[in-house]
Amino acid sequence: MSIGLVEMAQRGQVTLPKALRDQYDIKSGQQFTVVDLGGAFLLSPKESKVDALCDQIKGELLQEGTSLEYLLAELRAMRTEKAGE
Repeated sequence: MSIGLVEMAQRGQVTLPKALRDQYDIKSGQQFTVVDLGGAFLLSPKESKVDALCDQIKGELLQEGTSLEYLLAELRAMRTEKAGE
């Protein structure tokens, strides 16, 4: 377990020590999940689940040959059907 000292900068920015960034291959712009454990903060590098799911759905639809135009037409049809109920 590493212990390091960090300082809160303007606008709430905190810089992780270079040794930790190197050790865990943390890049500029990488996002983290922050969990408050009663005053102790846990940072976890994490890819957005929504982005990952969208990428997966996009890949599957492309494999099936489904187009954006088809999906939009289906959505319009569903909305029209729902409005008519």
